[in-house]
Amino acid sequence: DGPRVTALFRYPVKSARGEAVENVRVGPEGIDGDRRLMVVRDAGSLLRAVTQREVPALATIAPMLAGDTLRLAFADGTAVSVPLSPVPIGPVPQPAAAVRAHLFASS
Repeated sequence: DGPRVTALFRYPVKSARGEAVENVRVGPEGIDGDRRLMVVRDAGSLLRAVTQREVPALATIAPMLAGDTLRLAFADGTAVSVPLSPVPIGPVPQPAAAVRAHLFASS
């Protein structure tokens, strides 16, 4: 019989819950929409990723990607939707400067 896929999950926000999906598109960087976003905290000259080790409650956040919108559902039943691409109003702004972020400590 061989291997069989019985369920597919992607994790739109690193350290948050997974999202069950019917199908996925796989590109050069892996599953589209998987772990492309993360919660960060300001650490002075750069941003640092927040993980479940630091904030276990991240595991209770249920993200869902729907087109260009990220919906975050929280354990208390509230939810928020965040546009992932800006809607131009008036002149298109200049691209934002790159932001340095630290994901993992060096060993």
